[in-house]
Amino acid sequence: MREVCRVLHASRITQGEGTMPWLLEEINQPIPEEEPVPVRLLDIHEVSKLLGVSVGSLRNWIRIGSFPQPRKFGAGPTSKFFWFRSQLDKWAAEQEAA
Repeated sequence: MREVCRVLHASRITQGEGTMPWLLEEINQPIPEEEPVPVRLLDIHEVSKLLGVSVGSLRNWIRIGSFPQPRKFGAGPTSKFFWFRSQLDKWAAEQEAA
């Protein structure tokens, strides 16, 4: 089993008015072995290349509801829009079945 990396040093945790032994115990707990699920995020340019269509076509498909809506990450002017690869795979399978 992998061990959790110590993010907080014990000296930082015990400084101040009290200690947080529960936090130390939580940090030292082993992580259960599990198969990692790869998550791939694609922006509109990557999706456009993947599907072989223009960015404008993708935007039109989104607008008329024939393509999945992207997910927004971030806030304000620095926010970005992405699709999960699994979401696109599901959409492609639905298109083939139709």
